[in-house]
Amino acid sequence: MDKKTEVNAFLISVILFIVALVLLVMFIYFYFKGGVNLFNSIPQTNGTNVVNSINSNSYGG
Repeated sequence: MDKKTEVNAFLISVILFIVALVLLVMFIYFYFKGGVNLFNSIPQTNGTNVVNSINSNSYGG
């Protein structure tokens, strides 16, 4: 493995890490600030179904 591919792999991993971090922060922000409004903007039954499916997926595996 020469130097150039090492640098490229490192840059790709850093970019992916930053992207994942940004997505995580956005998810947390929307969950605490706009999550309820986001789901309530959908018709009520659909919104609660989405919330329940997310909860069952994250907690129930």
